[in-house]
Amino acid sequence: MIRLLFWIVAALFPFAVLEAFSSSNVLLEFFSIFFPTPELTFNVPRWGLRRVQSVFEHPILFGVSCGATLALVHLVLGEKQSSTRRWAASALVLLTASLSLSSGPMTALTAQVFLIFWNRALRTNEMRWRLLWALFFAIYVLISLVSNQTVPEFLMTHFSFDQQSAHYRVLIWNFGSESALNHPFFGVGFGRWDRPEWMPGSIDMFWLYHAVLFGLPAGILLLLSFLLTVISVSFRKGLDPKIVQYRTAFLIVMTSYFLVGWTVHFWNATYVLFLFLLGSGAWLVDVEPMPKTLIARARMRGSAGPSSKKRLRRQPSANVCNAEEAWDGPVEPDQPPLHGGTGGRRSPSGGRRDRRTER
Repeated sequence: MIRLLFWIVAALFPFAVLEAFSSSNVLLEFFSIFFPTPELTFNVPRWGLRRVQSVFEHPILFGVSCGATLALVHLVLGEKQSSTRRWAASALVLLTASLSLSSGPMTALTAQVFLIFWNRALRTNEMRWRLLWALFFAIYVLISLVSNQTVPEFLMTHFSFDQQSAHYRVLIWNFGSESALNHPFFGVGFGRWDRPEWMPGSIDMFWLYHAVLFGLPAGILLLLSFLLTVISVSFRKGLDPKIVQYRTAFLIVMTSYFLVGWTVHFWNATYVLFLFLLGSGAWLVDVEPMPKTLIARARMRGSAGPSSKKRLRRQPSANVCNAEEAWDGPVEPDQPPLHGGTGGRRSPSGGRRDRRTER
């Protein structure tokens, strides 16, 4: 599944580059000949480039959908590949999603890159994620003390391409949350939600959208379904190191969705992809835990680099005292101890038997 998603992003990449530099959406123009397609949106160029829409309804959706595969490609698909191919594939996904030139998807990409490097740099520290939570808490307290804005308002206004759109999202939160509280049980449906006359009706905030339209129970249940899945997976203990790496990729992707969901809304294909990826990670809750001895052995093998593993193979096993370290399989009762790495048996007198004479 991840391989398929990667090849879809790779196929969209050349067309995205063409659209960014020429402002020509070749894919939409081609598919519109045969099928109903989304309308080509007008957007103001940024950095001299057109914000890539590709086959989606909006550039933001293009960035969110393509960027959601970054951690999966790097940690899961690239697990058994060489470093060159692994980083090349990750760079391709990163560059493709960045062509949306939208602050929401760029925030999600930045979060994924940071978490990937954090996990890599502190991979030998089992407390790395608790340290990260402590760091985030310290930053939250610092912003609360030194800024006259709330923390969400500070982040939206200081980490955005367009200050006007950032200010608009602050207004969405203020008036949207007030509208949800005014209509707590069933929302406003498809009627007009409570806002000033001059304010557009778009709610660019996924986690608030359902509470405004369908009531607080709908918004709370959607958020709970997300959080319960993520929390259940994150607190699963005793997993194989390979499964732990898959879980890390899944949680990084869900973190990016959680962050970007406060600045954009998911709909159509992007909404379906989000729910699909959320459900596809639920299997991690049912994985059987490994025995602690096997986990410790797997961690020792995983912490040893390729060069150290080669040195271990070349060392003679003359001083091996523990048979479990030298041989993982069953040992025959009449088999003499292993005293050399050459693979032959010794005669009772201590000399090595020649296999050719036995024939």
